[in-house]
Amino acid sequence: MNITLCDKILNGDIPNYQFDEKEKGIHFIYEWLRTKNFKESVFVCFPYFINLPIEELRDEQNSILVSHESNNIFKMVQYHLDVENFKEMYFSIFEFESYQEAFRYCKDLKESF
Repeated sequence: MNITLCDKILNGDIPNYQFDEKEKGIHFIYEWLRTKNFKESVFVCFPYFINLPIEELRDEQNSILVSHESNNIFKMVQYHLDVENFKEMYFSIFEFESYQEAFRYCKDLKESF
């Protein structure tokens, strides 16, 4: 499992992490999220599955979440990472200052596909 966790204030390259065990990867994400102030940040969360056609994805696997609600973000992590092919997945969470910045990033992300 490949994980990208990007703070809203970035110093250097966007950090990427790799885990061979699903539980360790999920725990790592949860620990990172617990350091965040959800009243002052907006998060963009999304998965990317390597070698898996979009047609084979469930709707919730083919989605992007933009939220400042911790419960929504924790649930997305739980549901998206609870898959058999977790080793072929990238899961990313980017932190932003505002919804405007977050949606601007989503627009750029969509255009890159």
